[in-house]
Amino acid sequence: MVNKRTPQQLIWATVFMTALATLPELVLAAPPALSVSGSTIKAGNSVAQLSGMSLFWSNSGWGGEKYYTAGSVGGVKKFFGGNLVRAAMGVEDSGGYLSDREGNLRRAEAIVDAAIANDMYVIIDWHSHYAHEHQAEAIEFFQHMARKYGKNSNVIYEIFNEPKNDVTWAQHVKPYAEQVVKAIRAIDPDNLIIVGTTTWSQDVDQAADNPIRGYANIAYTLHFYAGTHGQGLRDKAAYAMSKGAALFVTEWGSVNADGNGGVNQTETDRWAAFMKKHSLGNANWALNDKSEGASAFRPGTPTNGQWSDGMLTDSGRYVKNLIQTWPNKTGSGSGGSDGGSDGGTSGGYKGVVNLPGRIEAEHYTTASDRSAGNASASSSNCTYYGLNVDVQNASEGTCNVGWTESGETLTYKVGAAGGNFDITARLASVNNGQRVRIDVNGQLAGIVSTDGAGWQAWASETISNVNIPANATVKVTFLDGMTNLNYLDIKRASTSGGGNGGGTDTGGGSGGEPTNGAVSCNIGQKDAWGNVFVLNGVEVKNTGSRTLSNWKVAIDFEQPVQVSENWSAKVLSVSGKRVVFEGVSYNSRLNPNQATTFGFKGSQSGNISKATCSAL
Repeated sequence: MVNKRTPQQLIWATVFMTALATLPELVLAAPPALSVSGSTIKAGNSVAQLSGMSLFWSNSGWGGEKYYTAGSVGGVKKFFGGNLVRAAMGVEDSGGYLSDREGNLRRAEAIVDAAIANDMYVIIDWHSHYAHEHQAEAIEFFQHMARKYGKNSNVIYEIFNEPKNDVTWAQHVKPYAEQVVKAIRAIDPDNLIIVGTTTWSQDVDQAADNPIRGYANIAYTLHFYAGTHGQGLRDKAAYAMSKGAALFVTEWGSVNADGNGGVNQTETDRWAAFMKKHSLGNANWALNDKSEGASAFRPGTPTNGQWSDGMLTDSGRYVKNLIQTWPNKTGSGSGGSDGGSDGGTSGGYKGVVNLPGRIEAEHYTTASDRSAGNASASSSNCTYYGLNVDVQNASEGTCNVGWTESGETLTYKVGAAGGNFDITARLASVNNGQRVRIDVNGQLAGIVSTDGAGWQAWASETISNVNIPANATVKVTFLDGMTNLNYLDIKRASTSGGGNGGGTDTGGGSGGEPTNGAVSCNIGQKDAWGNVFVLNGVEVKNTGSRTLSNWKVAIDFEQPVQVSENWSAKVLSVSGKRVVFEGVSYNSRLNPNQATTFGFKGSQSGNISKATCSAL
């Protein structure tokens, strides 16, 4: 592998990193260069595994341009777990490159600079439907980008976003692409170039039958929206790959092709499995807060990368989970050590805590941390026990574990104990309702949640009457992340009885969950033809004051019903005239006043307008 950074660029990246306080996890290690081998895209000598986010159109005045910031790129890496970001630079439409060259170029370069500083791959996208009509401008633009960034292995050129269905591959797209590729290759001989295909980048079969020849490292664009495109498009893609074409999913959505509608989980799951099977690089549309189904964020989400799960739409939740769990992401291991490299002790804390007593957060014996490198002994008065856990000084004169993400864990060893105890977790967060699970010897003790007063505004959340035997293991799991943990204070139970599983917090209630009466359910759109119907936009809302960990609703019909397809919800049962649904991984948890939607298709002989929804 050749490190494609020049000394000058390394100096610039160092300065850039120092300036970006919102991007704490930066390491100067260029990612492996991408290349095409048959229908496979490789990173170095391994199959590339790329997954991340696409920004919305960069056009001035369109709303999505506000996310063209270094903080947003850092958030794609830190919050979403992505190793890829796409700068979708608009061209011919109002506010695009042709009418505001300086503004759009500045935004695109900001994303590329931040991606390089973050050791991420970045797609420079000529986001046009009629790029062949602006060939001279495209050549000028890509020559500029190749001269400025061509020595960086991070860079991917996407030279034609989505040719529509009113042009042909042979007469319009391919001749254009050949000229732009030629111009790029005169400057940058090897970085990956991706070429759009007709019918909004769906006709990859035509490109495979008549490929661009004479140049290395060429791939073709495949776009899909799960609410609109299904097996037929996957068959096209499979055919193209069988002909030796390398594909890259530079844009995809979990909703309809027009950006609206709810998450079609069934079809999105199928597409996700297809992309994983064929190791297709992918960028989800879109990192934006526009009020439409395809947006990852709810309106008003900040642009600095300091995000929480409560800011995500249903699509955003699904996508975050997909990116975070994408197998063997290229370069995902870079950016941290196995502990000890910061001057502390590696391998975890070796001692135990006798009960009653206090377990300091930084005295973990084992840990699972997804976001190493934020802080350690070098920025803390605490002894650092490695394992990539992020530690900092706490405002209460102690130390806390911070920068937590969903799914991260800390494990502690107990010495002398025996009997029932109250476990008080000292927590802080800027968000209300961030959940923390505590287990004892693999059994759930309870779940507590934050009150959202601030990163160092500590509050005590207590789980009562937990049986803890001697030599037990206490495990803390950050279910939602975005939570600081100061310590666990474990005292003899103040009340008798109970047993494990009696979680409460200082705010009252059971585990911070609302009663069933805090859930409302309303059916949105009702469509029917014959006995077949579709209910879409079924809204489930948490109308209570506490966070809801899961929801369950029933849809009742006039006549017996059958369900043939569903999205954004799980069918628990179909019995006679009733269907029972519950939330899925990305929308089951609802903060106060937060809502989600789902839909399904089925058949029944009654009047569809009489269908009703109720919370269970």
